[in-house]
Amino acid sequence: MKWKDPGVEIDSVATSAKFEGVDCHVIRILYEKDVWHFYRDKSNYALLGEVFYVDEEKQVGERLIRSGEVNAVGIILPQSVLGIHP
Repeated sequence: MKWKDPGVEIDSVATSAKFEGVDCHVIRILYEKDVWHFYRDKSNYALLGEVFYVDEEKQVGERLIRSGEVNAVGIILPQSVLGIHP
C-alpha cells in the first residue's frame, strides 16, 4: 500500500478532526478496496493513527492508534500500534 500506486486517489484538500483528543489534519486516500484516513497532529505533523474502511458508508473497518516513538537509523517510527474496530 503506497500513495503512488496506480489507481490511488488522494483527496486534494485535507480536512480537520480530533483523533484521540488531538487536533489533526486528516488526509483521505482511496485505494482499490479500502478508504484510509490518516490523522496528523496539527502542532508537529506526527502521524497519530489511521482509520480504514472496507465500507466507508457503513463505517466498517478498523482504527489504528499509534503511540510512542523509536528512532530507527534516523527515521522516527511509532513504538506501538493498537488496532480496534470503530
